[in-house]
Amino acid sequence: MDSVRNNQLTGHVKHHVALLIRSDSDIVVRRPPCKQQQSNVDCGLFAIAFAVEYCFTREVKYIDYDEGLMRSHWLKCLADGHLTPFLRSSRPKKSGEEDDVTVVQVFCDCRLPSSYGNLIQCEACSAWFHLRCFGLAEDFKGNFMCDRCVKGN
Repeated sequence: MDSVRNNQLTGHVKHHVALLIRSDSDIVVRRPPCKQQQSNVDCGLFAIAFAVEYCFTREVKYIDYDEGLMRSHWLKCLADGHLTPFLRSSRPKKSGEEDDVTVVQVFCDCRLPSSYGNLIQCEACSAWFHLRCFGLAEDFKGNFMCDRCVKGN
């Protein structure tokens, strides 16, 4: 869920997604439409509201939270020692928005995206690797073979 709903995932976010998922193949990130925060400081509060909603319903879809009551609801949950779903607005639910789908391409033995650092292609297997993972300078221009190809695997 993305309560800021930028058009694209930043390289920083892609990097953290790859760190969390650790996939051998590209990672598909699906961001369903959700309530958009009105301020720049409520990301954590919205993240909690979305997580609580998922725990209670096992699905997350567009929910129009009553932003004016979100902080007081969260404080009440903390004081009571248990979570309850955040209060919703009486406004009608938005419809017709599509999920935002982003494919995070992962490379190298580290399985991180290109935002981790400059890439170099193995001349033997054509796979891509981060220069920094092989201790190569960012401006390296020489011939390169990955460890698997050097070892003949």
